[in-house]
Amino acid sequence: MSLEISPSHLASASEPPSINRLRPYQREIALAILNSVFQRRGLTFSVEMARQGGKNELSAQLELLLLTLYMTEPQNIIKCSPTFKPQTVISMIRLKDRLNDVGFGGIWTAELGYVIRLGNARVIFLSADESANVVGNTAHLLLEIDEAQDVSKDKYSKEFKPMGATTNVTTVHYGTTWDDSTL
Repeated sequence: MSLEISPSHLASASEPPSINRLRPYQREIALAILNSVFQRRGLTFSVEMARQGGKNELSAQLELLLLTLYMTEPQNIIKCSPTFKPQTVISMIRLKDRLNDVGFGGIWTAELGYVIRLGNARVIFLSADESANVVGNTAHLLLEIDEAQDVSKDKYSKEFKPMGATTNVTTVHYGTTWDDSTL
């Protein structure tokens, strides 16, 4: 199954947004996640990979594809990380790089220091630190928990999980194996 996008304004891009840039094991995960998003199934995925195994690239490619597909609609992706600096900042940089790679440089915008918008669609990057105030956001397309093993179960359950309750959002927990006390 191939999910490639080539909007007319990307004709000069070096590569259109595509999950085909991913390694086979990443692509298999991406297809399952995208199926849940497109079918509004609201599934929750746990993506465990070794350090440097490609979790963040998988996440950035999913964000890029969903932003591209939904750029005409006011739809949110919410992504949280245990800390804003450096984890959230690194994720934001990676997404900006992927947007630029496919020809969206000068089209995407950054807002408020933690939002990346492409047309009407956006990714809202939040810290899952215990002291972070994150309530009030809604995840329409995807709720991503980066380094889930380092995010408090209580913080996730009370503040992040409700962000997708009314939209039956697909949720992805990215991380490494830790122990039974973590997400």
